Amino acid sequence: MIVFAREPIFTEKGRVFAYQLTFRDGIDSAFAKTITEQTIEQSENSGVAWTELLEGYLSIISLSFTQLMNDIPEDLSPADTLFEIDCIEENNEDVLTRISELKALGFRFVCSEKKFVNKLTLKYVDYVKVSMNRVAPMDVKKLRQQTINNNLKIIVTDVQTHENFERCKPHEFDYYQGFFFLSRKEEPTKDLPASHIAMLDLISQLAKSELDIPKINAIFEHDATLSYLLFRFINNPMVNKSHQINSIKHAINYLGEVMLRKFVAIVSLTHINTGNTTELLHVSLIRARFCELLTQHNGGKKASVSGFLTGLFSLIDVILDRDINELMQKVTLAPEIETALVDKKGALHDMVRLCIGFESAHWDTTFKAAGELSLSTNEANQYFQSAIKWANSFSIPVSKDYPVTKVR
Repeated sequence: MIVFAREPIFTEKGRVFAYQLTFRDGIDSAFAKTITEQTIEQSENSGVAWTELLEGYLSIISLSFTQLMNDIPEDLSPADTLFEIDCIEENNEDVLTRISELKALGFRFVCSEKKFVNKLTLKYVDYVKVSMNRVAPMDVKKLRQQTINNNLKIIVTDVQTHENFERCKPHEFDYYQGFFFLSRKEEPTKDLPASHIAMLDLISQLAKSELDIPKINAIFEHDATLSYLLFRFINNPMVNKSHQINSIKHAINYLGEVMLRKFVAIVSLTHINTGNTTELLHVSLIRARFCELLTQHNGGKKASVSGFLTGLFSLIDVILDRDINELMQKVTLAPEIETALVDKKGALHDMVRLCIGFESAHWDTTFKAAGELSLSTNEANQYFQSAIKWANSFSIPVSKDYPVTKVR
């Protein structure tokens, strides 16, 4: 089974442009079979094909020149794939010929800048990567002039905090790579908006042993946005494949209590994520589904809602830019969820930690965390990929910033 992590690359506006792929067992293992063969093998094991996890977005795959000279899977889509390479030397005619062949097929290339990018390389690539930790302001200015002359785009890497992101913005890079969106910003100076407090109150309803269905029904009836999201959710084929539902009461009754708790949580988090990148919500959804699947694996179907809510709210402090202890004074959650989010303890916290390991390609963490949960890494990876597919069904890229041929 192919195990890989995805690091997002953003536009300045916070939209996902592409994902950098990191393979646990190396690119040689990933390219040992065609994508079709991988799809068959992956589907037999987990019901999820590799391409399904990337559909709709560009992927960047790093290749050595030796790997570049080998056969590329024939069914790897040129429209959706960028190959990352080092600078090309003048006397490397075989590599130049190979790059020309692949570019003729439609593949595009990214140069990973180490010291400087030579003129020869700039003629063959479409994007240039620079690390914010290694490049000086004068070098950026020089590189910018080179890329403009060659109609290239610049991707700045190692952007791990919002402070990093703000430092990079004056240089007007085209794209920003890193997990900065998962970190909190500066200490907030403004109070939480009333609409966010209302959503936190709605979240608190989920901690009650019995939901106040009439109250929830009334909330949806008086909020057009909530109603729209309810109908979009209930008519999603991943949720409901057989019935077309057009009334709020019917939708709430159809969902049932377990699904309704999950939906209310998703809608609430969507509301309070306003102003942040949608990738923050996307990662929250992946974590939610992943933790839900793990609790089900352990025989806890009744506890699966706790797993779902723990994963979903694991980034609520980042979304609201508030200390988690402060937020727990405004929202009521089940004790086991609060223990996971605040104290960073317990099985639910271990599930979140395992998911983070997959997100960030910390394979040692995934191996250790999976063992603590009595899971094999293959089992954990199957659940992680299933969670990505599930979360993808709620995300549809529609902006011109998405340079893709397919829309999910």
